[in-house]
Amino acid sequence: MYTSRRMFLGGLISSLFVSHSAVPVRGQGEAPALFTKKPEDFDPNLIVFLSDTHCNPKGLSYQRQRLQAVVAEILKLNPLPARVVIFGDFAYLNGRREDYVAASQTVKPLADAGIKLTIGMGNHDRREPFLEFYPDYAKTSPVPGRIVSVVETQHLDLIMLDSLQHEPSGKGIGGGLIDPEQRKWLALTLQNYKKPVFVSAHHSIKELKLDKLLVNTPQVAGFIHGHHHRWTKGWVKADWTNSRTLRTLCLPSTGHWGDIGYTLFRIRPDRAVAELRQSDFYFPHPLPKEKRPEDWDIHLEENRGQTCTFILPKGTAV
Repeated sequence: MYTSRRMFLGGLISSLFVSHSAVPVRGQGEAPALFTKKPEDFDPNLIVFLSDTHCNPKGLSYQRQRLQAVVAEILKLNPLPARVVIFGDFAYLNGRREDYVAASQTVKPLADAGIKLTIGMGNHDRREPFLEFYPDYAKTSPVPGRIVSVVETQHLDLIMLDSLQHEPSGKGIGGGLIDPEQRKWLALTLQNYKKPVFVSAHHSIKELKLDKLLVNTPQVAGFIHGHHHRWTKGWVKADWTNSRTLRTLCLPSTGHWGDIGYTLFRIRPDRAVAELRQSDFYFPHPLPKEKRPEDWDIHLEENRGQTCTFILPKGTAV
């Protein structure tokens, strides 16, 4: 399997921070920090979004090397982000325990540095093995049986839904679903929200059939998701008689296939700006430079410097 010099160095640098034990990691990044950090070392208005890590446990796979490189880049940010949010498909393909051993080890340096982690469920994840490594989610999720999180910041909140569905046999289903209990909780929660809020999940707003609910809720500032492995900006409408639209954003994969990178989410009192940090494009896997199709570099160049701005709903800013 091809490994570029850049990928190797990124993995080597990050491996200096990675523990190779299989000790479960405490939930949501609340592990004691191993490095001495002061409050001013963190930017409370900066969140890093990762998605579709697909952390392959087989040695130094290219997926894991890419994730290691991203972790190393995040730890070089000055100031550090207060949070990192992962939008599902944290596991490789079938949500096995060994997937979460590799994934939790790879992102552990973030928690060790004092950065809070929030991890959502994708169709390649499985709740039971995930909870072995991050048990706090079972206690903090407001929807029993689902892994739902609420990320709070000064100016806005972000709700991470659980769109994972699978067959009784445990076999994964690619499509997403928001079950009735979760949908009911979301509707009631949004009804009483007093500040701008983003709703997010692994799957898209249309697939989850959330567009009517969210676009008709004034407090909702946008919808952010993963799953498609590409940086894509979009919007949904209320109806043809209403000027209200809701901005949506699909995130890249950290290293599996498609647009490869991560996103900086900078929060201001009146808006939030998502900034793409893309390092590569490939499909279905990396190739040596001499074998790279020309259009891969075109995809990469056309995405360079991309941003997506979300205006916070007026009358709800705090």
